[in-house]
Amino acid sequence: MLGNEDDYIFFKMATDKVTFKEVVSAYHTLTLPLSRQNGHYLYYLREPNMNLFLQCLNPVETAVPKCITIKERY
Repeated sequence: MLGNEDDYIFFKMATDKVTFKEVVSAYHTLTLPLSRQNGHYLYYLREPNMNLFLQCLNPVETAVPKCITIKERY
């Protein structure tokens, strides 16, 4: 877990060296609206020229995670 912002809990890949500040910055640049009913867990995946988030109802460590993908080019 990286931290909390706007009632969301942010995570990253274990091997990624991205900081919480960088993830929150990417989150704030999203133009697609996020709906809290889709979950409070946001997982950031670093991709070249793209902000890629998984928004989940439950943690991905659970048996059957329920997630949607939000991705935008920058």
